[in-house]
This record gives sequence, C-alpha cells and structure tokens, in this order.
Amino acid sequence: TSDSVQLISVPNPTPQITVNGPVQFCEGDSTELQAIGTGGDQLQWLWNGAPLPQDTTALTIGDAGTYQLIYTTVFGCTDTSLLQTIQVDPSPNADLQPAGIPVSCQGDSALFLATGNGTYAWLFNGNPLPDTTSFLYTSDPGNYSVVVTSPLGCVDTSVAFSYAWFPPSTLTIGGPSPAFACPGQSIDLQAQILGNANQIQWYRNDSLL
Repeated sequence: TSDSVQLISVPNPTPQITVNGPVQFCEGDSTELQAIGTGGDQLQWLWNGAPLPQDTTALTIGDAGTYQLIYTTVFGCTDTSLLQTIQVDPSPNADLQPAGIPVSCQGDSALFLATGNGTYAWLFNGNPLPDTTSFLYTSDPGNYSVVVTSPLGCVDTSVAFSYAWFPPSTLTIGGPSPAFACPGQSIDLQAQILGNANQIQWYRNDSLL
C-alpha cells in the first residue's frame, strides 16, 4: 500500500492599501500609502503597473497614477490589491520678470510682468499689496514677488526681484568769485560731481552748448 499524503490548504494573502492623507493634492506635495491586510510575508509596490524599489509598508508618493500592492506568502501564494488612484494637480507656475532694467533714477518707476495659471497676489518685501493684476507699476525700491493661485487651489510663488534706485548725484559749478570778465576775456568754470554720474551737459541761458 502507498503512504498517505496530507494536503494543507494555505489561504491567499489579502493585500489592501489605505491612504494616510489626501488622494488629490498639488504638485510638490505628497501623501502616504500604507500596506495593510494579512499574509504579506513579502510585499511589492506597483506604480502604473511597474514595480517600485521600495519594500516598506509605508510609501510616500508625490506622483499621480495608479498604485497597487502585491503580497506573497512564505508558501509562494500571491495576491494583488485593488487599484488606488492618486491625482496631482499642476502648479500654476508663477513667474515674474521686470519690463526693462530694474534699476532707475530716484523718482522714476519700474514695471513688473507676471505670468501663471490663476489669480495674482503681489508681495513687497514679503508683505501683501492690494494689486491683483498681472502687472505692477512701482516707484518704491525693494523686493517684489508674485503669488499665483490656480483654479484648483494650488499656490506657487515666483522668485523675488529687487528694484533699486541709482544713488542720486550732486553737481556744482566752481569758478572765480565773483564770476565776471571784461569783454574779450574768459573765465574757467569747472563741474564738480558727487555721485555716480558719468556724463554731463553744459547749458547757457537754458540753451544746450
């Protein structure tokens, strides 16, 4: 007679995914997937059907797509969880550029142009301004940036630009005192500049020389 063989039925694992955070979030944020269920002696995460290198029970993700979990028992039985879909909303991509050189003479103004997918809020030295348009005229030196909020509520802040004035220059005219001469004679006048001016222009009776 042959020997008897005892067959043991081993249950399949039951992988499940729970999300410790939002399933929809803005670009640059993240959420955590947690592996739960029973029979997971070995686990494998899948993203859009492709295996991920992580083999931990908690998985921090920032990419949109579908995620699954495969459990494998010590007996080689496997099972795959249901799909978990993660949605990532795009950044509004705030960008700020000066219209020209962001340095001018005292009393002049500068123009900043903003781009981005959403509504605009301007910052001056980190403090909010009331302006909500895609452009800003200013005559105040300092640091400017723009915050763009997308229709989905995602927020992005541009790199700050600094607007500055050229240091004011002082010009005086030096010469003999009192400054007069007889007909046919001449006197020397000398311009004295204090500041960064690199060009001067002489006038006589408001007429250009």
